[in-house]
Amino acid sequence: MGDPWVLLNAIVGRGTTLAIVKSLLILGPTLQGESAMNRRFSALVGLSAVALLAAGSLSFAAEEPKPPMHMHKSDMNHAKDSEVAVEYKSEATQLREKAESHRKLAEIYKTRTPPKGSGSYASVAQHCEKLAKYYEDAAKEAEAVASELSKQ
Repeated sequence: MGDPWVLLNAIVGRGTTLAIVKSLLILGPTLQGESAMNRRFSALVGLSAVALLAAGSLSFAAEEPKPPMHMHKSDMNHAKDSEVAVEYKSEATQLREKAESHRKLAEIYKTRTPPKGSGSYASVAQHCEKLAKYYEDAAKEAEAVASELSKQ
């Protein structure tokens, strides 16, 4: 069957194997005075830990690579720049609609009368105004990207 340490090293890596060996060396003397049942239980716990480490390492290695964080949309689907520009224009339109929706909500909350004994809706109105600004800024960014892609 071969050396179990080599197999363990191949499965979980050298650093993890060294940590397991070290903990076994530390636990070894304390386990000698224990009953056979306690030693079996400790061995079972140790082997379970090794199995969990091995499974975690294998699942981590099996993850698919993700695209870079700032990948251009045309790199994702190999579309022409002009087609991607249309997508950004559409996105800008949707973002502007959301901004307008939040501006309207802010106006509603500014005029709304709070229930008796409670505060006001001023903070909710400010939240809506802030979101409207963020959506408008995002729309401007999308529009700028669309404009740049349309030039090419």
